[in-house]
Amino acid sequence: MNYIKRLSIEGFKKFSSLQIEFNEHMNILIGENEAGKSTILDALRTVLNQQYRTSDKAILRDLFNTEMVAAFQENPSIKTLPRIVIEVELELDPKQKNADYFYGEVYGKRKPQTEKYGIRFECSFDEEIGDGLDEFIRSGKIPYEYYALTWMTFANRPYQIVKRPVNFISIDTTNNGAVASFNYYNRALFASKYDEGVRIKVKNSFRDQLDQAFDKIGLPEIDDKRKFGVDSKKVTLESVLSVYEDSISLENRGSGMESLIKTKIALEKKSGLDVILMEEPENHLSFSTLRKMLNEIAEKQGTSQIIVATHSNMIASRLNLNNVLWITDQSARSLSSVDNEVADFFVKADDNAFLQLLLSKRAILVEGATEFLLVPYFYEKLTGRTAENDEVTIIKESQFAVL
Repeated sequence: MNYIKRLSIEGFKKFSSLQIEFNEHMNILIGENEAGKSTILDALRTVLNQQYRTSDKAILRDLFNTEMVAAFQENPSIKTLPRIVIEVELELDPKQKNADYFYGEVYGKRKPQTEKYGIRFECSFDEEIGDGLDEFIRSGKIPYEYYALTWMTFANRPYQIVKRPVNFISIDTTNNGAVASFNYYNRALFASKYDEGVRIKVKNSFRDQLDQAFDKIGLPEIDDKRKFGVDSKKVTLESVLSVYEDSISLENRGSGMESLIKTKIALEKKSGLDVILMEEPENHLSFSTLRKMLNEIAEKQGTSQIIVATHSNMIASRLNLNNVLWITDQSARSLSSVDNEVADFFVKADDNAFLQLLLSKRAILVEGATEFLLVPYFYEKLTGRTAENDEVTIIKESQFAVL
């Protein structure tokens, strides 16, 4: 099975430095808001899908780590300019096509240096094309337009997305840009479902038949030399693809059902997906629908590597606490050492406040519903502050009685 083994981040968004090792099958990313769960998924997309490759360089303002930017501004020089390095180490079948294309020396800081499968993304100032900008840089300004974005395999060869080593898809229910989200999903599913030969054949046929269909419309010519036609660069097959179920496209279903269907399609063995990224799958789902989705994931998690970012107690518990990766400032802590009996209990008793307790800075355990309502009132009366303002979480003790 091909999967992502390790992710190394330097200078990207939330993280000045982060190392995270993934489980082969199930990974549940949890953490406070802004802890960096989405950044981890974004880093994987950036490397594997060459995200930001065609973006305007102004996007770098949002990608650079703020601590590194601040360090540069305190001591501006070419050497202190912020940069981004992301490495994705992979587990690949050495017999698969193009495996050697990704095999070579790990670039990161781990010692001793060993040969692995992987891809390295770097965003750094290009001193060659930026020659003569010393004074501009010493004034504390970052020359974004003179940065170069490069993707290289560990074999020190340019990474070409057509040789993507793992088939992966990203399901993001937090994305407000519905059209962009659907287009990405449809394209990714199309690319993973069919091999390159089938895709090329279908795309060529689509272009030919599109031209023929337009000619049959019978639109009169503009004049003796000019006529309207279809620009094939504007109308590509991938841009108009949609997934239908029972003659209804996913775009025309409710958000919750859309997420459920996307997940079900992605988990099907015939989809050929090695890695599935899921961002807050609980969004837009009712309690019962979320249970249904989790059952699908739990049953199929052995066929793909799944990486889920969530705030849901139910997801973390039902998919087993041993698979949880707790994201805190500049670190990722595995809960794989949680006792198996405890983890099994939470799988069955998923109506709990485990994440609330884990992520709380301070917690007060109360006996029941009455105390749950009264304690915040008494807390404010005694301290003059609300429990929320003091970052105190009130949790019913009954949810943890078994422990």
